[in-house]
Amino acid sequence: MLEINPAYQEFLRDHGLEGFEDFWQAGELFKAKKNRAIYRLSLGGQELFLKKYFAFPLWQKGEALNEWEAAKSLLRCHFKVPQPVALGVRRRGLKKEAFTLFFRAPGVRLEDLFKEKYLEISQTIVPELALFAARFHACGFSHQDFYLCHIFWDEKDFILIDLQRLRHRRRPPLSWLVKDVAQLFYSARQVLGRDFQTFAGRFKEVYAAEVGRELGGNFWRKVERKVSRIARHDAKLKARRKI
Repeated sequence: MLEINPAYQEFLRDHGLEGFEDFWQAGELFKAKKNRAIYRLSLGGQELFLKKYFAFPLWQKGEALNEWEAAKSLLRCHFKVPQPVALGVRRRGLKKEAFTLFFRAPGVRLEDLFKEKYLEISQTIVPELALFAARFHACGFSHQDFYLCHIFWDEKDFILIDLQRLRHRRRPPLSWLVKDVAQLFYSARQVLGRDFQTFAGRFKEVYAAEVGRELGGNFWRKVERKVSRIARHDAKLKARRKI
């Protein structure tokens, strides 16, 4: 299966990208993980990212297709994501392999923005972020990797990246919200240090008022417990890397 956004067919053809194999061989390695890798492409002065997924079971939907469908769902709900360009899935023996191609996200990664000038922008950016998260969850979405590094800001809107694990339900369980908010809080705590408590207070006030769900103190206690579990898991991973 090969699906190309009609708006970019001619653009891709001009750069020799037409068949699955053309995409599969393209790009310069940017980052590699087990069973997947990200490649960077520069086409016509524009930067794109190609994610390749290797050798996953035939019965699995796969993260490439999930990210492609997630991007289109979010766009329909008026959330911003990097522009989706192409999707490919093919069978290789008893396994499948797949890719997605997206333009680079516009704007600045929130993790970097918070490190550089959080105090200058906190009065406006924190309520905006809380409102964005509340609207995202009220629409039934859960990111599952809702860290600051996966959210960009273009001085007008937030843009979500790494959508391969995104899930949706008309009324998601509160556990989905707990996980996303805990991931956001964990990454904010890592970046902000002593300023985190002020961040959390502002975020909670706006988020609770706008998410459209009855949360209560128990919700925030669950968030804190989840933050602690993420911290322990992260510490174990860092310890293993040092061995």
